[in-house]
Amino acid sequence: MKKFAERLLAARKSRNITQDKLAELLGVSPARVSSWEKGEEKPDNEMTEKLSQALSVNPNFLIGMEEWEADNYEDLENASSHDVELRIFAKNGVPDDCVGLYLHLSAPQAETETGEIYPTEWEKSLILKSRALDAAGKKALTDYLDSLLSS
Repeated sequence: MKKFAERLLAARKSRNITQDKLAELLGVSPARVSSWEKGEEKPDNEMTEKLSQALSVNPNFLIGMEEWEADNYEDLENASSHDVELRIFAKNGVPDDCVGLYLHLSAPQAETETGEIYPTEWEKSLILKSRALDAAGKKALTDYLDSLLSS
């Protein structure tokens, strides 16, 4: 929770937004924002999504994924196709240093008029949900994605 609190505070300050203004944008009390920034509470996935939109950051940044194991990077490097790379992300989450690659692989349809690429709502949801899954849940998600990609 400490990493989330630190990243939320950094994102808010870098955008020169007060706790009061952020609370107003989110429809919560300033005390709630303060408790998130102190690491006393952590918002649910829906509020994390709202926070990321209000602060114009990727939800992955706020969640703060720990470094991947070397094997995960090796698997990604040796992946035979973009579909395989996407399955690796679905299984293991998206670490901070791979957000750009993930967006490049998965969200070309979400390109804006200025050429910027953003994840779709489904992809943001997938990122958040994949972080909360245990091993069995990740296996079920990977199997589901495999079935979608093979059809």
